[in-house]
Amino acid sequence: MRNRAKCKKCESIIESFHRHDYVKCTCGSIAVDGGQDYFKCVADDWDNFIRIDDNDREIKPTIKHKIDESKTPSDTALADDISVDKKDQIKKDIEALIKVYEELPGHALDEPVTHRDYLSVLGLISTILRLS
Repeated sequence: MRNRAKCKKCESIIESFHRHDYVKCTCGSIAVDGGQDYFKCVADDWDNFIRIDDNDREIKPTIKHKIDESKTPSDTALADDISVDKKDQIKKDIEALIKVYEELPGHALDEPVTHRDYLSVLGLISTILRLS
């Protein structure tokens, strides 16, 4: 599917053709980005945003997650999305991982990071993202 949208306000049809191709409509009310790599879209008012499919049909999007503009990015991070129990478990997992690294012999701490180290961190990040 092509990454296209129509602005109901100015009637512009816009399309993002490649990754990091951020395109705004004429009046600046909507935008699309990502080409076919990812379908990012932005709108001042979602009532003005219409997705256009490959057959030129208009599709009204369903808004699943709307960002509260009154909050700062740090406020909207994981804190709102993860229950207290899960946060506590994540904290414990992070503390356990830190303890494992702190107990390594001094010379091991000075060695370059290995793929196994990266794998540990990526596993933890993956868990956090899955829970959000």
